[in-house]
Amino acid sequence: MRTAIGTSVAMAILRSELAGFRGYPASGAGEDRFARELATISLSVDHARAVAAAFDETFPTIKELRDQATNLRPKFERPEDMTKQWEAEYGAPQPVTLDFSKATGQSDQSAMWAQLKRHFTTADGFPGWAKISWLRIFEAMEQMGYQLNSEQRKQMGR
Repeated sequence: MRTAIGTSVAMAILRSELAGFRGYPASGAGEDRFARELATISLSVDHARAVAAAFDETFPTIKELRDQATNLRPKFERPEDMTKQWEAEYGAPQPVTLDFSKATGQSDQSAMWAQLKRHFTTADGFPGWAKISWLRIFEAMEQMGYQLNSEQRKQMGR
């Protein structure tokens, strides 16, 4: 039978936590019996340590070890996987596609600059952004219905 902790680990826990207690097994065979039981009833090393730490002065019986392990079990059990319950209630997970251009407003910005470029394009073509002042750009943005921030309004003298 496979246990969560080995018998040698359980033996070390017994010796470190319970050696010297009244009733500690005098023989190696007795010690082995209690170590096997502690290994069998423990969910983890921490669980075994907690079981052993629950006693003081008098070495426990096998029944007392089992009872203490059962009482402490909820603190050391792994939580139940809620995936099946969640899927039954909400359905299987659906893949999500992310469009970061919408989250960052990049597509809105691209559309605004394309509209501004069309606005400044004449029969001779687009003069280039370097030849257009920020004041003219902000005025055009305002005419097109774009909100100006406080810094842009300040540059316009408002």
